Amino acid sequence: MVKGKNKAPAEIAADTLRGDVRDVLLGHIRALPKPWPQMSEQEKEDAIVRAERLADDLVRKAVDLAASKGFPHFPVQLGKFTVGDSIEGKFSAAFSHENLDGLASRKGLSVVLVPRDVTEFLGEKAAAVPERDQPSIFDDDDFADSEDGDDEDEEQDDAA
Repeated sequence: MVKGKNKAPAEIAADTLRGDVRDVLLGHIRALPKPWPQMSEQEKEDAIVRAERLADDLVRKAVDLAASKGFPHFPVQLGKFTVGDSIEGKFSAAFSHENLDGLASRKGLSVVLVPRDVTEFLGEKAAAVPERDQPSIFDDDDFADSEDGDDEDEEQDDAA
């Protein structure tokens, strides 16, 4: 289980994105219980889980910022739609005064629907893995083929 206080989601803005991301990362680093080399494997695993959640949150917010390009926007979930002479659809949005006011003030107006699929931005080069507290009882070098040198001698004998 991940330990630590639940903090409010990071607030980021397009014009301060770099600094906002930096500040969130620094907050995460400052909250670590001790320096990485002194942490147990479980503490490192907990830190990795928190970092992954933080990365997901920041990527989602950055993609939303880029998709909206700074324009007023209201995150909605598309529901069912019907196709006839026109396409009619339903959507739902989280209740907030901002969403309510923003949507109500645009009733009857033409709006642009900008889809965003954050999943294409959630990849990673490799999984983050904590160093083990104890080394494995099996060391890869123990299983190295010790006859490698002998094979070279046999190849030289065959060539002669």
